[in-house]
Amino acid sequence: EEVLAAARDEAARKAETERLVREAEEERLRLFADKEERRRAEEEMVVLDAAERAEQELLERERKIVEKKREEEETVLMDQEDLDGREWTEIWQRQEEEDAVEGSAAAVHDARLGREAQDNFRRAKGEHVPKERTTTLHITIIGASGLSEWEDGPYAMCRVPSRADTEKATEIHTDLKNPIWNHSQEIKDYTLGDPLEIIIRESGNQIMLGRLFLPSDRFYPEGLEADMPLTGTVRGATGALGLRIVVPGHHAADKEPCRGSAGGRLGAGRQRKEAPSSPKRLAGESKEDAEKRRMKEMMEIAMFAAEERAHKLKEQKDREAERRAKEEVITVTVKVDSQRGGPPSHKVKLKAGSLLADLAKTMIRKAALAIRPELFLGEQWLDPALTLLELGVTNSAELRGVPNPAVLTCSKDGTAKLWNPDTGICELSLEGHTDAVNSAVYSSDCKMILTSSDDKSAKVWSVSTGECLMTFKGHKDALLSAIFSDDCNKVLTTSEDGTAKTWGVKHGLCEKTFKHGTTVLKAVFADNMNSIRTHGQDGTVKLWNIKTGIRERTLNSKASSTYLDASSFAPDGKSYISPGGEGAAKIFNIETGRCQVELIGHDDLVLAASFAPTA
Repeated sequence: EEVLAAARDEAARKAETERLVREAEEERLRLFADKEERRRAEEEMVVLDAAERAEQELLERERKIVEKKREEEETVLMDQEDLDGREWTEIWQRQEEEDAVEGSAAAVHDARLGREAQDNFRRAKGEHVPKERTTTLHITIIGASGLSEWEDGPYAMCRVPSRADTEKATEIHTDLKNPIWNHSQEIKDYTLGDPLEIIIRESGNQIMLGRLFLPSDRFYPEGLEADMPLTGTVRGATGALGLRIVVPGHHAADKEPCRGSAGGRLGAGRQRKEAPSSPKRLAGESKEDAEKRRMKEMMEIAMFAAEERAHKLKEQKDREAERRAKEEVITVTVKVDSQRGGPPSHKVKLKAGSLLADLAKTMIRKAALAIRPELFLGEQWLDPALTLLELGVTNSAELRGVPNPAVLTCSKDGTAKLWNPDTGICELSLEGHTDAVNSAVYSSDCKMILTSSDDKSAKVWSVSTGECLMTFKGHKDALLSAIFSDDCNKVLTTSEDGTAKTWGVKHGLCEKTFKHGTTVLKAVFADNMNSIRTHGQDGTVKLWNIKTGIRERTLNSKASSTYLDASSFAPDGKSYISPGGEGAAKIFNIETGRCQVELIGHDDLVLAASFAPTA
């Protein structure tokens, strides 16, 4: 019993000792976990403090940028009377570029600040801090889509914002809207964590057409191949950029495996079978004749294979030569007949594989034409559906451009349309109003179109692109007419709300309001832009001082109460156009009175129609 009791006591002591050891080990692990958790918490606090400081610096920088921008806006608004439309666009463009650069620098600064805070904390703890990891990036800028069209071709520039030595630009492309570059670039010693920035600019005035900012986690370590949306676009464009980024060492799956005798490069040779050395002999054929026949067949097969290879090689060379010929950038000089006060000729750079229609479209901008002109090489008419290469247009070729007449119509369906009266084809449709369009007129330089609508607004459109450049809003009722001033710097509108208003084309703001007192059917600039005349529905004509807005006199008139033009004569005086009934306008011959062309395309009543101005 004593021995058993002693054994039980010994077993109890051992159990107690093991329990105490386990509790001590658990306590040690708990203390270690608490210490590790505290260490991580301290490290996170340091990083959070650094991030908070970086955020405060960024907010302060943004506040200063906003204040600076507001001051510049106020300065620009004070001087806006002395700026033309292009200078105004360039000022806003430069401000957007400065904001983009500031944002890039701030992002790089924040990323580096966070890494430096972590490294400093590890050094304070006595831990080893590895050197910055670097690698090489292989970047391919494939192309862009949906860009705004400007006078000169676009190009793209890729860089690491903190390293000026990484900036490389693509070639300038002739396709203004959807350029394809396929530009390859290599960035050596790229520091992990640094972002990438790609900016697309117009080559002539260096206007930024779009921007892509990529943090490193978007392309490292797996790489990237996608169409990325652009920011900072102009004229309401929603562009995208095709991009491929390859990080070395992360595409091993694409390589061909080497599996020894089972397959791959080493096994491929073993799987090939040799040709039989002893062919089957024909009946009555000797061994020597069979061998000769085999050799002859092998020679014929070899010659056929050589001819096939030569044919394929020739086709490949022809395709390559054709591709190079199409990609060649050539300069074409176009002389436009009867051009309005412009230079006698225009030089255009574009690819030899471009359609002639693209060249004709470019001439709308260059020569301030209403629609695409007819182009001739000598006396030969050129088909716009063919390429320059197919038409035999070479570098330094001189073409002749003959302007086409143009007709402008507006309709109750909320659209205005531009037509070629010779063919009856609609060249351009202006869609953006939400109610009937009551008037549509050209600017004196033929670069813009002004429309007025029942939706209480007037809009300015680009003739070359069809894009809405500006909208004037401020009237309380439908607009009945809108016209440009001779210098295209002002717009005069009339409305059923009993007022006429003048607007600045540069800024889109209302400058003066003239209260006629009844529906204003139309208004015109008078006395060399010193006054305006308003024609009311009550038959009165009022003369106003354009600077002070004071009415100077009132006249009685027998003006008709209708504000829709019945017809408009062609520049050559041989025909006239009249707005028709259901969705059509008609062009009539003056001598015969017969309809020559019917312009069909509107979905509702055509309210007005007129010929475009000519030189």
